[in-house]
Amino acid sequence: MIPYLYIILSCFTISGIARRIVLCEPSDCHNEGTCVGDKCVCAEGFRGSFCEIDKCDEINCRNDGICAQGSCICLPGFAGNRCQRKLTCGSSDPCHNEGACVDENCVCAEGFRGNFCQIDKCDKIECLNDGTCAQGSCTCPEGFAGNRCQRKLTCGSSDPCHNEGACVDEKCVCAEGFRGNFCQIDKCDKIDCLNDGTCEQGSCTCPEGFAGNRCQRKLTCGSSDPCHNEGTCVDENCVCAEGFRGNFCQIDKCNNRCRNGGTCEQAQGSCTCPAGFAGRRCQDKLTSVECGSSSMTVNIDQGLVIGKASDVHFRDQSCSGEYSSIPNEITLTTDYSQCGTSFEEDETTITFTNVITYAKPNPEDGTDITREYQLQVKVECCLNKEEDVDGTFKFQQARAP
Repeated sequence: MIPYLYIILSCFTISGIARRIVLCEPSDCHNEGTCVGDKCVCAEGFRGSFCEIDKCDEINCRNDGICAQGSCICLPGFAGNRCQRKLTCGSSDPCHNEGACVDENCVCAEGFRGNFCQIDKCDKIECLNDGTCAQGSCTCPEGFAGNRCQRKLTCGSSDPCHNEGACVDEKCVCAEGFRGNFCQIDKCDKIDCLNDGTCEQGSCTCPEGFAGNRCQRKLTCGSSDPCHNEGTCVDENCVCAEGFRGNFCQIDKCNNRCRNGGTCEQAQGSCTCPAGFAGRRCQDKLTSVECGSSSMTVNIDQGLVIGKASDVHFRDQSCSGEYSSIPNEITLTTDYSQCGTSFEEDETTITFTNVITYAKPNPEDGTDITREYQLQVKVECCLNKEEDVDGTFKFQQARAP
C-alpha cells in the first residue's frame, strides 16, 4: 500500500481567489506584545504565539529571590539564574552597615541582619507610645517600658515624678507649667510668646501694652486709662509727659542712662551731673578736684575744652586756667576765699563750692558751637573744720551762698 503524503499549505482558494492565512492582529498579542509581520513579538519576560505565557510562572527563584521579566533578582549574598549560589564576603568586603567580613561570612553590627548585613532590624519593628527604634530595639519615652514600649509605668516608691510633681495613687500630679506621665515636659518649650513676652509656668506674661495667650494683641488706652507717669489718653493712644516714652508711658527716658552718679531730671529726661562730671549723660569727666586746707585745685582734660587754657575759669572770670605740667591737662587753683568761692558750714564741716565754666567741643550734628555749649560744672571741697581747714583761713572773706 502506497502511503499518503499530507502537505499543509499556507494558502487556500475560495471562489478562485488565493488568500494568505493571517496569524495575528494587533489586538491578539497579550502582555504588551506587538504584532510584527503577522507574528507577535513579546515583551521581556513573556513567550508563546500570543505572548500569553509569563516566563516567571515557570521559574522558581531560591533563597527569597524575586522573578521579574523572566529572570531572578537575587538578594545580597546570592547569585545564579535561580539564586541558588551563596556568595561569601572577601577582598571586596560587601558587608553593609558597618558589618565585618570574618571567615568569608559577614558579622553584622548591632541592629542589622542578613548574609550581608543588608537588613535593618528596625524595618519590621513598630515601637508604641512614641518610642523610637535604634539598633533593632525600642527606646521608650519616660513612663513606658517593654520590647515595644507597650507597657505604661506608674510612679511609686522611687518617685520618678520630675519638676516638683507629686505621686498620687501611682500617678504624677504635675506642678504648674509641666505635663507628661512623669511631669517631664515643660509646657513653655512649645510656646512662642510674641512682642517680648516671657513664658512662665506654661503661659505668657506680656509686657505693658500687650495681651492675649501669646501677647499677640496690642492694647489701647481707654476708660481704664492705663497711661503711666502722668501720661494722657488721646484717641486711644498715650501722650507721654516729658521724660517718658513707651506705649503706656511706662519707660523712663533716663533709666540707667546717667553715668558717674548723675541723677535724672524726670521732666526733661536729662541728667544732672555730680561735681567733676558733665555732658548729656555725665560722661565727660574732670580729671580731678584736689582739696587742700586753704585752697582747691581743679585739673581738666584738655580734650573737653575749646580754645586756650585761659578760656576756662572759675565764677570770677579773672581766675582762669593754665596748662599743667602733666600732658593734656589744664589746671585752675584758687584759695577758698577767692574767685567767687562760696561755702556752707555746720558744727563740724565746711563745704566750699565754685563753678568751672568752659566750652565743649564737637556739638551735635547739624548744630553750631554757640554759648549754649559753654558748660558750667560745680566743684566742691568738704573739710573738717578742726582737722582739715588751715587756721589762717578767714571764713568771712569767703562768700556764703
